[in-house]
Amino acid sequence: MTIAPRPPVAPPQVQAPARTARIRWSISPEALRLASGAATLVWTIDLDADDPRAQATLETPQGVTLLHDSPASVIQDSELTHIQIEHSLLSATLSADGRILYARTRLLHDLHIPGGRYEIVTT
Repeated sequence: MTIAPRPPVAPPQVQAPARTARIRWSISPEALRLASGAATLVWTIDLDADDPRAQATLETPQGVTLLHDSPASVIQDSELTHIQIEHSLLSATLSADGRILYARTRLLHDLHIPGGRYEIVTT
């Protein structure tokens, strides 16, 4: 009886976790005309995808609503990551450690939310 040797087994491939950016803007109940509380606009961008996509959602006490889903341009420049969404809906720059250095969205204006200055939520 001859026993054939087993072929070597390759160890499982471990993939690094995908980097995801989340940029949040807090919106007051008065600006959004909600009696039940504030809302948060959230842009979520998959930074490591071959074809990065961005999604914008509105989080309210009633739930989460998808507002926008589109391709994203993600450019790594030395220690900075630049994100652009079509039609200037989002422009952002992140530091190497993921801090938001700059972010601007036209989506709040497109939603007819009054005001002109929107603070980025950093928590």
